[in-house]
Amino acid sequence: MYLKELENENTLTILNSKEFFLTNREHEVAELILKGLSNKEIANYLSISVNTVRTHIDRILSKTGSNNKMSAIFKLCNND
Repeated sequence: MYLKELENENTLTILNSKEFFLTNREHEVAELILKGLSNKEIANYLSISVNTVRTHIDRILSKTGSNNKMSAIFKLCNND
């Protein structure tokens, strides 16, 4: 996926990252998951390793009390 396409995508956004104490990088990773990027695509986009992406995802899962990425993203997007 091209950088220009990512920036122009009109999708949901992560609303509750502060509520779950996500770091700025975890927030970035969550936004890219929301846009449908794979771990490898996220790694390439952020110029980090796939293992680092997995670490950020593990921390997002832990902080949101989720057992999968989609559950975590739902909690982060839900404004209730």
